[in-house]
Amino acid sequence: MIRQSVLANGITVVTNRFNEANGAYLHWHLGGGSCAERKDYHGANHLLEHLRCNRHNISIPIEDIGGEVHAFTTNDSTEMFAHVWPDATRATLDRLLTTGLKYPILAPAELETERRRVIVEVIERSSQPLVAFAEETNAHMFKGMPRAHPVGGTPKVVATHDFNKLSQLHQRLLVGPNIRIIASGAVEHEPIVQQVSDLLGDIPAGPMPRIRPSRFRSGGFRLYVPNADTVEVILQYRADAQNSPRRPAYIMLQELLAGSRQSVLFKNLSYTRGLVYGVSSEYNCWKHDGAVAINLTCKADQAQRTINALARLMTEMPDHITQVDFDRAQRAYTFKLANTVETHEGWGARAMNDLTQYGHIRSLDDIRQQFGAVTFADVQQVARDLLKHKPFISAMGEVQKLRLVEPFDNAVAKYNAKIKGQRVP
Repeated sequence: MIRQSVLANGITVVTNRFNEANGAYLHWHLGGGSCAERKDYHGANHLLEHLRCNRHNISIPIEDIGGEVHAFTTNDSTEMFAHVWPDATRATLDRLLTTGLKYPILAPAELETERRRVIVEVIERSSQPLVAFAEETNAHMFKGMPRAHPVGGTPKVVATHDFNKLSQLHQRLLVGPNIRIIASGAVEHEPIVQQVSDLLGDIPAGPMPRIRPSRFRSGGFRLYVPNADTVEVILQYRADAQNSPRRPAYIMLQELLAGSRQSVLFKNLSYTRGLVYGVSSEYNCWKHDGAVAINLTCKADQAQRTINALARLMTEMPDHITQVDFDRAQRAYTFKLANTVETHEGWGARAMNDLTQYGHIRSLDDIRQQFGAVTFADVQQVARDLLKHKPFISAMGEVQKLRLVEPFDNAVAKYNAKIKGQRVP
């Protein structure tokens, strides 16, 4: 049974008891993430996350009893979750909410150790080509906006983070409405709420941190990698933000574009032309905007031909999608949802995502109903709306001479002329 309470200071607590569960899943979410950081604070929330998940106060005690604990930072939040035996629920929640959330250890020795670990992690990530490519793509697409800088920051900036900076950022984000807590499995609502109230009831109710919006921007970006045999391509189109009621239609569209071997892009670029082996698609959304992304890899000597073909296919995409394609994709997604069985741990993770993305928690039946209600006309409409905006395209490899934006502009001009019965050279 799902139960939800909101404390006087705005903290949201949601529980769901699973009668057959032999464990407790505990999860807190603190809004803000890297988007809440000023320029000289880049990477500070990620460093704070390392200090929150303290080895001696969090990791070792939980792992010693057979449980597991994880923490992560994104553009929009820092989160920590643990899965433990039922009789360890109270002690674990105490650890997560005190050392983990309210009082992260900022002792000099701990700070220096974690700073060194974070710098190594940042350097390691930047040495991975695909990671570096994704981060550079964001840096150019969101230039001057909060989502432009990498979550982990840079070694140079991370080296400047001291106790005062971390403490100021922590206090700015630690306000009641910015905190969400989920407990599922062998848990009871009232004791969880009382414990949260005892530990966090004195946290102020505001003011909420002000975060500048990040808006999708069209354009192109090349990342030159000498002697590369392949070219990586990311094509993104602006889409609806996270609270849009059209999210199921966007997800169905990405399934139609690249969700299977019978999808539009896979059939045309892989099976028909042999330009790529595979192609994938994802729908990403955040508070102020969203994007449908197409990812593919092609041979370096076929890169321009591939981009030209991709431009034509995407420009004419609403015409390529058929009722038959839609019915097939909907059957596949319906089958997937019908065979989804949620554990208390899986429910807890999804519930937290729902709370932050939708503001409420959906049941599996709600989700099945949402996707079952999507029509072919809905998908056609979001496809047309997608193409009202120019895309952002980035490429990595031997890309100095690649034309990225022009093929899409040319494809649009030819398509519009075709509709009007004109001839374009």
